[in-house]
Amino acid sequence: MTLRQGKRTLDIFEQRTSLLNCLTHCIYEVSMPKLTTAILTTITTALVASSAAGGYYGYSYYYEPPARVQDVDSPPRQPVQETGAAQFEPNRAAVVIFEVPDQKRLTIQYVSARVSALGLATEISSCNLKVGNDLFFLPVQARTLSTSVENTASQPITAYAEAGESVEVSCFRSPGGDLSDTLFAAISGYLIDLECNRYGCR
Repeated sequence: MTLRQGKRTLDIFEQRTSLLNCLTHCIYEVSMPKLTTAILTTITTALVASSAAGGYYGYSYYYEPPARVQDVDSPPRQPVQETGAAQFEPNRAAVVIFEVPDQKRLTIQYVSARVSALGLATEISSCNLKVGNDLFFLPVQARTLSTSVENTASQPITAYAEAGESVEVSCFRSPGGDLSDTLFAAISGYLIDLECNRYGCR
């Protein structure tokens, strides 16, 4: 860079610095209600033009800090969706749908069950979700068809099964039902890994 070019660059820098100092003084000294649309437009145009031309001003008029990243899924969730089926023996049908692996915890979010009873007089009295030693009752709805009764039980739920525990769905029916009546059940939720040491897992 020659001496003339350096002097010209310095002059441009001083002019832009003076312009921005003036604009800053106007913003702070003039009350905001008295700033007209024309003044605000002039300030915006000058700032945009100076920025487009390039140069260093030594000021930071607007700073947006970077967004803080937070892991809301920690530990990571491992989706689980399992189904099973079992026949009545004689008036109860139960199916173990899932067994929780070691160093895992299962969160159940939804459970559903269906029984298609061939006998029109057959009544499904109740359906349950058993998680470890805990029992959850599911509301049953019946719909009579021409040759059978469709019984369904479905429920959003929040239930937890620890490592080694099993998840079982069962339904009970009135005596005298058909031997081919079958329970179909499903659960959905997710697994998480547990941190384990010699004192246990959490």
